[in-house]
Amino acid sequence: MFKWIKGWIVGFLKQAAIAVVQKEGDLLQYKLKAQIIGEKDTCRLCDKLDRVIDEAQKRTLVLVASSGPIWAFLLPIREKIAREITTHGDKLQEALRAEIKSKGPTVIDKVFDAAQAVLIARIKAIAL
Repeated sequence: MFKWIKGWIVGFLKQAAIAVVQKEGDLLQYKLKAQIIGEKDTCRLCDKLDRVIDEAQKRTLVLVASSGPIWAFLLPIREKIAREITTHGDKLQEALRAEIKSKGPTVIDKVFDAAQAVLIARIKAIAL
């Protein structure tokens, strides 16, 4: 019985993290697109995007860490979720930089949406 309850609580925690990731992701996507306005230099644009992503990543980590119950047995799940968010932010920065330099800033939505879907799938797949 305890195993079922534990699994349910872990599932709830992952859903709470996904909700935060989706909400903060929408805000981040808006902020990234706002950086494009008036910026013609792709190198400067990528640097601006990196700063926006770093800030959003920190905020998302804090919000996820404060979501759901704070019980000791959830610590490994919280750590895995935090690692996924951190890794995701780094990969998003690399992907945006590469795509913007080769295709221009109009690829932000496509790259971001794909990256967010991957992050959500990875959070769903986390196990104890």
